[in-house]
Amino acid sequence: MQLLRFYESTDMKNWTYLYTSQPDPTWYKSLGDPGNRWDAMYMIPKEEGDPSAGYWGYGVGWSKPGVVQGPMMMQSTDGRNWEVLSPPKMDWGDVPPSLMEYSGCERIGGKYYLIGGQFIGSNLGIDRSAGYGIWTAISDHPRGPFRPDKNAYRLCGIQKRDEENMVWLAAWVRGKDNELLVSNSVSIQRRTWMLPLRKAVVDSEGHLRLHWWPGNVALCGEEVPLKTDHVFLQAAEPEKEFNLFELPEELDVQQGFVFEGMFTVKAPIVSGTKNRRTAIGLFMPETETQSKAIELEVGPPDGRESVIGLLKSLPDGEFQLHAQDITRDGFHATMTGVEPGEHHFRLLVRIGCFELYIDDKLMQTYFFEPGVKSVGVFTRNVEAEFKNLRIWKMSLPRSPFPFSPDSESK
Repeated sequence: MQLLRFYESTDMKNWTYLYTSQPDPTWYKSLGDPGNRWDAMYMIPKEEGDPSAGYWGYGVGWSKPGVVQGPMMMQSTDGRNWEVLSPPKMDWGDVPPSLMEYSGCERIGGKYYLIGGQFIGSNLGIDRSAGYGIWTAISDHPRGPFRPDKNAYRLCGIQKRDEENMVWLAAWVRGKDNELLVSNSVSIQRRTWMLPLRKAVVDSEGHLRLHWWPGNVALCGEEVPLKTDHVFLQAAEPEKEFNLFELPEELDVQQGFVFEGMFTVKAPIVSGTKNRRTAIGLFMPETETQSKAIELEVGPPDGRESVIGLLKSLPDGEFQLHAQDITRDGFHATMTGVEPGEHHFRLLVRIGCFELYIDDKLMQTYFFEPGVKSVGVFTRNVEAEFKNLRIWKMSLPRSPFPFSPDSESK
């Protein structure tokens, strides 16, 4: 049983217990019901900058049968004493309703953005056996109705359900000067790690998306001298698709590193690549014949997709990409590829997990297996130039997990 308890403090060090909140049986299951949740409430002022107007609270609570599923909701005049309210109105439309681990609600540009996590697949077919994701619903009013943002529904997460490795819970965070951020975690071999903070951005079409937060530059420690900071890759030979370049520097993923640079990709030559996928990407060798690859499709957004998977070498010198995770335009709120032209990339790698940003927009967070000691770039049926390449060791202490021989999971 997960409960919501309230404490108070005058110095943020010593805390005095006040009370345990109880769900109202009019709308919610009781604390005694098996598997019930009543926890993780996130609070916002009813009026920004005016605490005297009171607060809204959004949290995790299972509704009774017959009540439309949504977050549990409360209100308070002082932030200390809370009144239980009915769940906000939810308009699921043609999206199947889901029990969510709601992470809270924030007001941006006059609208309310509600985020929550659940294993509900990677498309509107809602395959509940798929990976954990964070999902977005939007309303014009704090009490709803909240509607799933179908065109950018999955804010972040992965397609594959993996009990050892997954993108996990998220929550809103207020930074300096009330800057709105999102905190996210991952499970790597059943150990929980915090990801870098992301900046919450609403685009011109009203979709919530995650961007690079400039404060994360603090992760860049000692710079690694590179033998080359410029790579030009031609389109492969007509009978082949991939062209790869692996940087010669040996890197330590337990320390972590940040790989940054620019790339300019040319428009595909239709006559030479008809019916062939055109893409650009990065890779990290796990073995002599297999790499974890991040492939960004090149072309207009409509129907474009990005793929993360295993890039395996073949006896004839060619490669095959075996997809493990796919993000598609029109459903995911993350980057789904790039258009021809110049782009900036930033790849963060540490303890079995990597995170990629393209033009400061989150592309994906995913996982790799032991063996990674280097990084490279590649093209698929396109020509591209990589320049201003730089690598920094992360400024964090070196981690012994998860690939240490002493690791419990190994």
